[in-house]
Amino acid sequence: MTQKPDDTNSLELLLSARQGNRQALGLLLESYTGYLKLLARLRADDPLRAKFDPSDMVQETFLEAQRDFDSFRGQTEPEFLSWLRRILASNLCDQRKRYRKTGRRDVNLENSLWEQLNRSSE
Repeated sequence: MTQKPDDTNSLELLLSARQGNRQALGLLLESYTGYLKLLARLRADDPLRAKFDPSDMVQETFLEAQRDFDSFRGQTEPEFLSWLRRILASNLCDQRKRYRKTGRRDVNLENSLWEQLNRSSE
């Protein structure tokens, strides 16, 4: 697993990505793989854990982040992490919806992922 860059390096990568350096964006995203996998694992309810791999959710999050990076308006690492958490939360919500459509609705799945992800970042 790639280690998270220090604050200076993170900011440099973010600024470079802002200038169109896709390699810098890739390195920045890769540095948060472990963090996002942990969040995905912690925030998935038991029935949902059996239906997906946290690595898949992280990869989906990274694909969306690369695709939509031009719409990211933040300037700092905390803003970038918040943006990544929102994308991950959205992906987890989508996964829950797919799970519900299979007819296996579970009341526990009604918990707010947004609140859980925000609390985990504190």
